[in-house]
Amino acid sequence: MGNNALGNLGIVERIVRVGFGYGLIVAVLSVSAPTQFVLLLPLIAIYPVLTGMFGWDPVYELVGRSIKAAALSIEKLKRRRGTLTPVH
Repeated sequence: MGNNALGNLGIVERIVRVGFGYGLIVAVLSVSAPTQFVLLLPLIAIYPVLTGMFGWDPVYELVGRSIKAAALSIEKLKRRRGTLTPVH
């Protein structure tokens, strides 16, 4: 899992992923006569639910993206511009 053993997703993204996945599952359960496309939604929902629950996305790992690393990059950029004052 790279250098971050805790995962590469932030808490907000984890919550959004799990909510989105459960929303897809609820959509299937609420349809009275599901079509073939609607029956695929639970399969699509598996990925965001599992990645949200575990806090680790293998695709992010492959492309080297991490929410925490992005936040650090934004903080560094703000410090260079002088828009972020250091906390004492």
